[in-house]
Amino acid sequence: MPRGHVSHRSSCLPAGTRGFGGPREIVLETDRHARPRALPWRAAQGATWMQIGNVQAGGITAQPTNARFLTTAQIASLSSRLIGAIGSATIAAFSAGQVAAISASAIVGLSCADLGVLSTGQITGLTRAQVAGLTPAQVAVVPTAMLIALNSTQLSALTTARVAALTTAQVTALTQAQVAALTPAQVATFGSAQIAALGTQQVVALTANQVAALKSAQITLLGSPQIMALTPAQVGAMSAAQVGFFHDRHFGSDVDAGGSVLVGRCQRPRRR
Repeated sequence: MPRGHVSHRSSCLPAGTRGFGGPREIVLETDRHARPRALPWRAAQGATWMQIGNVQAGGITAQPTNARFLTTAQIASLSSRLIGAIGSATIAAFSAGQVAAISASAIVGLSCADLGVLSTGQITGLTRAQVAGLTPAQVAVVPTAMLIALNSTQLSALTTARVAALTTAQVTALTQAQVAALTPAQVATFGSAQIAALGTQQVVALTANQVAALKSAQITLLGSPQIMALTPAQVGAMSAAQVGFFHDRHFGSDVDAGGSVLVGRCQRPRRR
């Protein structure tokens, strides 16, 4: 392969063999026509952004204990292909500050294995730009333990395309606080499987604005337990058109003596 050629690795494919050279070396090339030379990781602390940026893909390898020798400025200069070449063990050894230094454009270089080794401290340190930089493919494989560690600010950074990529297991794992932190636009992108995956406690956590943003197709997909969990404030936030999409199958025999259908702690007249 000619030097300078970039071999793009799709995000979230299993990490393959990475690196060459000794376990305590970082391979740098200061000139595209020069032969790559190996430097000890400690010496790499003094490498310039240009030198680090010219590391060949697959040219970063080290014992995880040597990861501390990369400065945040050096990490910030790495491209997605070089981030992908570091290896999961080294990513796991990064401090929260080092992980936060990965640029938003380079975050796509993290593989499924890389995402899986992130600690709670590393996850909570991710910036909004980094979270927004994750691809739908990466979001779909984020471990639930990592997902529930995201705060409201980080969750709100997910684009609608990323929210639509959440699996049912991920949706089910969301805490009530996280559900309430989603924007109305994000909730409106939930597909049929995601709507069905919402538990009653998650439904109760929906804000009035989120409920008002539900589409007719989403309302018809709600199950009886979910409908019955709606609070008076949530039902009051619905438009007449939204309420019109309730089906009798949602309520079964939950009708009081006055002929009104009970919805949580509120009522609506039964359609005749």
